[in-house]
Amino acid sequence: MKNNLLVGDYIIGNKAAYRIKTPNHIPYTNKKIPSYSLLELTKPERNDIIVIRLNEFLVNQNYSDKDLIKRIVGLPGETFRLSDNKIFIDDKLIDNFFFIADDTSNLYGDIKIFNYPGKKFSYMDYGPIKIPAKGDTIEINSGNIKFWQPLINFESQGKYISNEGTVITFQGKPFNKYVIKENYYYVLGDNIRKSVDSRILGFIPESAIESKVIMIYLSLEPKFDSSSFDFFRRIRFNRIFKFFN
Repeated sequence: MKNNLLVGDYIIGNKAAYRIKTPNHIPYTNKKIPSYSLLELTKPERNDIIVIRLNEFLVNQNYSDKDLIKRIVGLPGETFRLSDNKIFIDDKLIDNFFFIADDTSNLYGDIKIFNYPGKKFSYMDYGPIKIPAKGDTIEINSGNIKFWQPLINFESQGKYISNEGTVITFQGKPFNKYVIKENYYYVLGDNIRKSVDSRILGFIPESAIESKVIMIYLSLEPKFDSSSFDFFRRIRFNRIFKFFN
């Protein structure tokens, strides 16, 4: 998220920004429990900086159960494209983002890209790809089942799909259509050349959004002479109480 968020920034996030829900783990333990939405307040918006937590059902399991901070770029039902360091939504240039694209090489040039079947997206030339929205009906076939399987696993909270030849079953029954159960979002990091985001992680379900980042309450320089015990010299005062809309 450089330069809007830096290593050493301590942030406050509003967990009730979008909805009020029950806890997803037992307090003071790592034991997971089912979480339920009690009251929806608002919908996530473009440019919101959010904290997300993915699980083992989604695309890249290397980032399961880790808090990631990203910026919402694409909303449910929209078509996202990244080309020439520019963001396009539904083929319209969106120029009000805070992205930087430094001159350093692409850090994730060799990492697996979240690609739609038959497409050859790259890290810095990605899309167009449509973001799923609640109620969308998708056609399922042997050519695209691997693409949609993580999303279906997430929504059903289990691995119930079997693909044997041309017959695809869900919970033991053949199926060729699936109705999306929740809204999804497309997220990027603000330094678009060095970010683990939707190009690698895939679409972000609304229920995986943990909070909306509000402000930085403390910022410490991480690289500092260890022989010094002057704590105040580490503080980046110009970043304290930086608010995000």
